Amino acid sequence: MQGIISDPKSILEELSASRENGNVIGIWAPCLGTGLYMCAVENIFEDDFEHDEVIILKEKDLNGVPLKAHVLFLQEIEKVFPLKAMYPNPDPAENGTLRYH
Repeated sequence: MQGIISDPKSILEELSASRENGNVIGIWAPCLGTGLYMCAVENIFEDDFEHDEVIILKEKDLNGVPLKAHVLFLQEIEKVFPLKAMYPNPDPAENGTLRYH
């Protein structure tokens, strides 16, 4: 494991890996609030007008709590902490979990 990453190019690489692999990534970004937010990346777009990457996070953190913001610019992200854990699918019907009544 690499630990905390603060270089913008390396941050983008780790965000891209989260999008491709579905792994959890810890993100420090003032627009999310104070501290580390454990979430995953839904998509990444290039914004030609702002000349920055637009990062779209899953709408909820690892605990199922809605994030204050789930659309960020790369420049808003101060640090990331990549993890190998997979972001769980919140819909039990889609992730193979059966519920019995």
